Amino acid sequence: MIVSPLIALMKDQSSSFTEKGIVSGYVSDKESTDKETKRKIVKGECQLVYISPEALFLSTEWRRMLSRDHYRENLVGFIVDEAHCVRKW
Repeated sequence: MIVSPLIALMKDQSSSFTEKGIVSGYVSDKESTDKETKRKIVKGECQLVYISPEALFLSTEWRRMLSRDHYRENLVGFIVDEAHCVRKW
């Protein structure tokens, strides 16, 4: 899971990885995630998940997702992009 405040970067990175055969998706509080991508993320079918700090911290739906068995058993890393912004989050 990659926490990133930059929606454009999340879109570009997700598209780039998907083109290379790595299933990925992104979640932002600013725009809605399409139903198929949301389903894949919630079911744990994405190998990479990009999420905005606001979506992660302000949405109980996405925080609960991390407590599901699939994420608890398979989450390998939690990356914070633009970490110098963490103090502002």
